[in-house]
Amino acid sequence: MLRAVRRLLPLLALLAAALTACDPRAPGPLPEDEGKVTFWQIGEASLTFSMCTNDAALRESFTGADALVGTFLAYRVEEGGETATALECTTTEPSSCGPPTPPLVFAVNEHQLRSDGTPEEVPVVGFDCRQTVETDWLLVDEGDELALDITTRYALAGTATACEALDAVFVDLGTNGAGIKDCVGTLAGRADLFDVL
Repeated sequence: MLRAVRRLLPLLALLAAALTACDPRAPGPLPEDEGKVTFWQIGEASLTFSMCTNDAALRESFTGADALVGTFLAYRVEEGGETATALECTTTEPSSCGPPTPPLVFAVNEHQLRSDGTPEEVPVVGFDCRQTVETDWLLVDEGDELALDITTRYALAGTATACEALDAVFVDLGTNGAGIKDCVGTLAGRADLFDVL
């Protein structure tokens, strides 16, 4: 009996090592992630609108949530762990990655990565009115999964009558009585940890 137990000890040690290797990753970013690229594969995504025209052509101009499923989101946690930089990658190798234009930097607070957008103004031809677009990102690292919430707010800035006329164009395109001023689009989703390299 003792001989049988002794023969099982190496097998039990291997089993214990395998089980330890399969332990779930602690919520990050982790100190050992600093300087490395974290890749997440998007598994589910949904896009919702609030206070926006339901004009089909306009809504189709947004990247569809279905097109994001299976794609990757990547960022590098910078030294010190207080910020992370979003990356555009052509493969899941860190050497294929670089910062997007314009750069997107997240403030890291425990398990949350947040980037509050800077409003961008887009002139509208034929109107003394500009569309402003502001996008906020919130990523929550839950260990082996990432929750993502990307909120884009649209507004109009310029001459009041011109902006009202522009918004009326979008109201007329749809059937729900909404235009583009005060429009909010939210992309919510989940991603699975692919690798940290």
